[in-house]
Amino acid sequence: KAGFQEGDMIVSVNDQELRAKEEDEVFQLLRGPVDSSVRIVLLRNDDRRGFELVREAIPLPFVELSKRKAENLWDQGS
Repeated sequence: KAGFQEGDMIVSVNDQELRAKEEDEVFQLLRGPVDSSVRIVLLRNDDRRGFELVREAIPLPFVELSKRKAENLWDQGS
């Protein structure tokens, strides 16, 4: 939705440079309450571009678990 393209690299979040940050630190900066804003600067072909984004909930798909019983039958949902 935000218009990111393949090869874009996020270089700052809310004015914090990401160069020396670990992946989990970056995720913490990107996360926040739904409908709150976050400022992102990305690098695209040596050009810095700034975006102000509004956070949304990201639906995660439900995965149903199945387990094989000893008699080689499948037990659904356990």
